[in-house]
Amino acid sequence: MACALALRPLISICSVVFTLLLLELSLALFRPHKITTHPYHEQYHPVMGWLNKPLVDGEIRVSKHANEFFHRRHNNQGLRMQKDTAYEKPAGIRRILLIGDSFFWGYGVNDKEVISEVLQNKFGKGVEALNGSVTGYGTDQELLWLTEEGLKYKPDIVVLGFFPYNDIEEIAASIIYGYPKPFFNLEGGRLMLKNVPVPDTRETRRKGFEEPTTLWGRLKKFLRHNTHIYPFAASRLNSNKTLRQFFIDTGIAEEYTWDLPGVAFYKLSDKEKAMDLSDALLLELRKVSEGAGAKFLLVFIPRKESLAKSSGDNVTRGVREWNDNARRYLKDFTSEHKLAFIDLLPVLRSYNERGVALYHVKDYDNHWNAEGHRIAAEEIFNSLKQRGWLLAGE
Repeated sequence: MACALALRPLISICSVVFTLLLLELSLALFRPHKITTHPYHEQYHPVMGWLNKPLVDGEIRVSKHANEFFHRRHNNQGLRMQKDTAYEKPAGIRRILLIGDSFFWGYGVNDKEVISEVLQNKFGKGVEALNGSVTGYGTDQELLWLTEEGLKYKPDIVVLGFFPYNDIEEIAASIIYGYPKPFFNLEGGRLMLKNVPVPDTRETRRKGFEEPTTLWGRLKKFLRHNTHIYPFAASRLNSNKTLRQFFIDTGIAEEYTWDLPGVAFYKLSDKEKAMDLSDALLLELRKVSEGAGAKFLLVFIPRKESLAKSSGDNVTRGVREWNDNARRYLKDFTSEHKLAFIDLLPVLRSYNERGVALYHVKDYDNHWNAEGHRIAAEEIFNSLKQRGWLLAGE
């Protein structure tokens, strides 16, 4: 009897270990957790803040909340393209340069599905579509990238993907998404560049986020990289806000913030001034493009609206109203300044109202899916063709 009682704890421990091993095996077979190589595809730059890393080639997780991945490649120049490029433009070739943020860069879709690759297939051999977009960029960084890098490719047409929902916020701050960046002030109607050289926080971030200094932090990193059960359990426990706060309060989990020690933070709080700054940046992008002999085209990217099948709640109506207001403002602005403009809202909304998803349906990703890239590419292609911009000498 005493022997049986003594064995009970051992049997219980063995049962728990067996259950965990069985769950680990099941997850490995049916829901494996992957740690991707090259998790970051940007690198520090003293003028732009960050820049695409050249020769990045591999999978990246769509979101920390999901076990979904997409493949992305940067070519030898850091452009998101399947083929390598040189600054020198081949004889007899017209170049169309796309600049923008994660929409044009193609967040969440594989290389062949990105808008620039779809356009390249439509253009054929006489035109090159170059994708100079960088995730997280605002209009200010896009202007700097165009002047520092983009014009070296001698583009004939510059196409800017403008997503005002976060572009207005991004240009109004010196730190965004946890990274220092350049910004402009409007002084006497002139754009004045600030925060350059951009503070280099690579060592601070490495110590704070990438290489844990505590034993508990190192253990979690080991489990995250070498087991399937830990990431599976952690993601589900952390999704509960009450449990997440409990883990933070007890020190089990860290509350990651965007605070960067020793780095000053600037924020333009006046929305009207931010709008004036946005207008000035768009006009400067046109001026710089045309000054280099390239035509400039502005493309309005609207926010994701709920599909027609979804209920018409206040959030849905609010997004539609926001899109309508942004569209109206941009139409008036581009008309006043005679700026070439593509309004994607009507065509995207028409598909949406027929129940065709052009954005990723998951709440954690509001970017275009492959079909969204295809439709946007068609609109740009048709607009360029109608304007006669694809013909040499036009």
